[in-house]
Amino acid sequence: MELLINKRDITIPEEVIRKWQSIVNIMAELIDVPAALIMKVDPPYIEVFRSSESSKNPYKVGGREHLTGLYCEQVIKTRSKLLVPNALKDKHWDKNPDIKLGMISYLGFPLLWPDDEVFGTICVLDLEENPYNKAYEQLMLQFKELVEAHLGLLYDREHLEDLVEQRTTGLKKAAEELRREIGARKKAEQDLEDLNKQLEATVEKLTLANRELQHFAHIAAHDLKAPLRAIGTLADWISTDYADKFDEEGKREVELLVGRVARMSDMIDSILRYSEAGCAIKEKEKVNLNVLIEEVMAGIAPPENISVTVENELPVLEGEKTHFMQVFQNLLSNAVKYMDKPRGQIKVGCTEENGFWKFSVADNGPGIEKEYFEKIFEMFQTLLPRDGFEATGIGLSIVKKIVETYGGSVWIESEVGRGSVFFFTLPKRKMGVKDAKLKANIVS
Repeated sequence: MELLINKRDITIPEEVIRKWQSIVNIMAELIDVPAALIMKVDPPYIEVFRSSESSKNPYKVGGREHLTGLYCEQVIKTRSKLLVPNALKDKHWDKNPDIKLGMISYLGFPLLWPDDEVFGTICVLDLEENPYNKAYEQLMLQFKELVEAHLGLLYDREHLEDLVEQRTTGLKKAAEELRREIGARKKAEQDLEDLNKQLEATVEKLTLANRELQHFAHIAAHDLKAPLRAIGTLADWISTDYADKFDEEGKREVELLVGRVARMSDMIDSILRYSEAGCAIKEKEKVNLNVLIEEVMAGIAPPENISVTVENELPVLEGEKTHFMQVFQNLLSNAVKYMDKPRGQIKVGCTEENGFWKFSVADNGPGIEKEYFEKIFEMFQTLLPRDGFEATGIGLSIVKKIVETYGGSVWIESEVGRGSVFFFTLPKRKMGVKDAKLKANIVS
């Protein structure tokens, strides 16, 4: 029997309120804005439920406004992200009430109960024009998920109080570690200005890695895996011990929870692989790509209706084997995963061109529209619904990062309905490539 809960009767405990206060404080500090808020809907009003303890924050806890013309009203109506870099330049927002407080930029997301009803919003506001980059959006999405996890625990709190404390404590520890690392790396960047030109390439790689990962990679790496395992274990326990008490929808909800825990775990692992992909080469060795392709395909194990062939002898390169393994693993597994033809064909090739090895991975799959040629190499980008295909959207960004770390480039040529060809280049001289070809079996 489905449990009916009147959410107006749910009281947010003081313990959870303190955690949410920590969240808005951390959010305001990391994104460097004067105001970070958790808003609660109480029709026809919206209330400031938690407000960051920032010096220039004009919003006070308990403040209420009619849901008319506010940024949050749009977020609640559409149940989607709203980004307003500068309301003064936007005719739709140049008269909204928050401008009177000087808040001209806004980034907000809806907060939902487990039954998909709106609790309120989580948002940040700034006194200046602010486009809020993708790293900030991803950080806020992590906090949104945490707040919604708390709402879920309150919605059905039995046996889950320990999990709330565990996850919040983990996030606070990760945030502290992140702040320390940001401070340490800022100092390191200042010190590196005095180093000679031999260190400039290393400085560039570290700066790029910091810019992309500093806000959430270490949070995911060190503190989210344990709570995820706890959620997965608890969900399995509930689905086993209470199977006869769930209706079909309840069982689907539990399965959905387990699936999303697994997806989040895969995403954390992918983020770690991405953060490590641009690191300096640790163990340089000679790698026979003919043998490596065989190892990759043995791990992928494509179905019988998909053939994989190497069109010509591949070179022997010098570098870190795991890097080459990740490049071919991601390209070939994608070709197999998204194959939509009854007889799939995947071809691997290599030619020499202007001092580079030019590799290709071609398939006769669904193809990709030209407008997505650049987007697919960005982090967290997938072209198909995640519930239909289990994908983190990080694989191709790992390929791009590894190839560029070695001084090469990667691109795609594709035609919808006929297939795609992924190309990437690797320089011969810089990598210490051997010209001698080795005998090896061809993958088929």
